[in-house]
Amino acid sequence: MDTVLLTLGGVALGAAAAWWLATARRKKTSHHSLSTDAALAALVRVPSPAHGLEVVFGFLRDQYQCDRILFLGKHRRFLQVDALHGLPESIRQDIRIQYQPSMVRACVQSFEPRTIDHLRGMAPEQVWRSIQNCRFSHCMPVFWGEHVYGLLLIHIPESRHGEVKQLSAIAQALAAVYHLQWSRQSAARTAGDPSATTHENDVARPARQILKLVRHRNPETVVRKLISAAQSDIGLERFVCVYEPREKGDELQLVAGGIDRAVKIPGQDQFEGLVDMLSSDKPTSVSPLSSGSGAVSDLGKAFVDEGISHAVLFHLSPERRGIFAWSDKKPAELVTRRLSVFRGAAEDLLENAESFEKIEELSQTDSLTGLYNHRYFQLRLAEEVNRARRYKRSLGLVMIDLDLLKSINDVHGHQVGDAILQQVGAVLKSSVREIDVIARYGGDEFCVIMPEADQGTCELFMARLRSELAAKRFQSPNTEQTLTCTISLGAAVFPELANDAQKLVFGADMALLKAKEQGRNTFVVFGQK
Repeated sequence: MDTVLLTLGGVALGAAAAWWLATARRKKTSHHSLSTDAALAALVRVPSPAHGLEVVFGFLRDQYQCDRILFLGKHRRFLQVDALHGLPESIRQDIRIQYQPSMVRACVQSFEPRTIDHLRGMAPEQVWRSIQNCRFSHCMPVFWGEHVYGLLLIHIPESRHGEVKQLSAIAQALAAVYHLQWSRQSAARTAGDPSATTHENDVARPARQILKLVRHRNPETVVRKLISAAQSDIGLERFVCVYEPREKGDELQLVAGGIDRAVKIPGQDQFEGLVDMLSSDKPTSVSPLSSGSGAVSDLGKAFVDEGISHAVLFHLSPERRGIFAWSDKKPAELVTRRLSVFRGAAEDLLENAESFEKIEELSQTDSLTGLYNHRYFQLRLAEEVNRARRYKRSLGLVMIDLDLLKSINDVHGHQVGDAILQQVGAVLKSSVREIDVIARYGGDEFCVIMPEADQGTCELFMARLRSELAAKRFQSPNTEQTLTCTISLGAAVFPELANDAQKLVFGADMALLKAKEQGRNTFVVFGQK
């Protein structure tokens, strides 16, 4: 990665940061009140790593209930305490780690937090005992490219351990702040070099845009915004960027600008041939590629027809190759150098976005059934109730409980019980309307949110689902044995029988209990006599 990836001119950044900090002080707000998105936005604007640590410490204290935080900054050959929270000042003398080259390989893998045991063996025994005595749960590497800037050691309550991966973007944004400082200092050291100013300007302007992209959590949004930022920053007259999709076998992706007509996406053989002929560092003239016959020359001719003059490789990651082609009055070598800044940032930005995407998917999905989980159910129910109230529509909520699943677990084992839950989930998916929301409420209970469903619609749905599952033979895993399992159902309808989300859940739950009291394998609507 280019060592001056994120060099920034300090004037604009400093002015924005000064305004933001002054505003925060006037309002007497603290950084720890920030959400994840607000914390990332704040990190884009901070004037120094010290202010960045202030933002991160406050965020960790409030959002993750971290009662112990330590940042070990890299100072020449040592990692030593730069900032702390919830720990005695004496710890500064106890925790100091000599920096070894092997730590680079250990740290620069990803921004994802690791358990504190990751540090075992890196620190001297005495220092390791001090770290253990602090009862940290996780450590977060702060690095950019091959530059390690420090380690965050944190203690997060066990109840929040499942959410630590979401801190990846915070760690990356903090690393970017440190890299900005390193870049400014590097530029200052080379101020006497006449070529330094030109090179600094080449990477100064795009840096703010690159840093802002840390906030985006959708990988494809990151790619398109990165390409758009490159074109805008360099000011290219026309360009075409072709790159490989996330899923192998899908069509190549294309982004173009400054071209009047639609650009045809090249075939895979054309793309492969051109990739083999291009370099990442040196621009290649497109015109000679258009001569002759074959897939590569066909693509070269298409580029020439669109007024494209040069091309270089623009790989997003080792797994996703790309080509960037353009036409402009600027020297091709200058365009290539400035494109390298964006290309160098692509892999880290994509890794971070893909990590967030997986986290968000997991955070709303039940791992066993693949249905939405309880947390997502609560969010969607509140949204649907508000929508029904605003447009004066009805809304049904159905709660479903598997009858005597505990007995099945006791007799046949929990693997069989889990298999039944999975099969019930599959039946639910195929039984509801597209607008319905199905979730595993917890244990052996499921919920279905039914927009625009009145009492009659809920009754028809529950009757059909009850009959279908009562007749189903559930397959036992690892055997040919099949089992039966019935369900009980309860429903409540907004606004007739419940006028808010909490009362809707209560009504459906009470109706479900009544169904079970009536002997199970039946359904009840709340409010029925």
